[in-house]
Amino acid sequence: LRVVKLLRAFRELILIVRGITDSVRPVFWASLLMVVILYACSILCVTTIGKATDADGLPLYDGYSEEIDTTDFNNYQAYGTIGRSMYSLFTLAVGDDIRWHLQPVLEHQPAMLIFYVLFIAFSTFGVMNVIVG
Repeated sequence: LRVVKLLRAFRELILIVRGITDSVRPVFWASLLMVVILYACSILCVTTIGKATDADGLPLYDGYSEEIDTTDFNNYQAYGTIGRSMYSLFTLAVGDDIRWHLQPVLEHQPAMLIFYVLFIAFSTFGVMNVIVG
């Protein structure tokens, strides 16, 4: 009799626990989708930013720009390998330090703005909101 009363008192708690366990599968699939998006986009970033060269074959990012101070940006450090690129894109997806990634890249490669807008719109406003929600 006391156990039945105790279970009635924790009915809301049981409902919350059941909701959490029911949401594990959708969160797993949304997280897997995010990893696939990060991997595919990181391949693009490694080839276009991490190993970027100009028409003469010289490195595109020399760390110096007269217009904007980009001396602390290292394209290899941010986008040189798949792992580094996935980490950099993940920080963009969660909205951390966007200016550090976008400003130097857009200074040298303005066409990458299209990629960044699509990536942030789809990953941040799409997939990450599903995971948080």
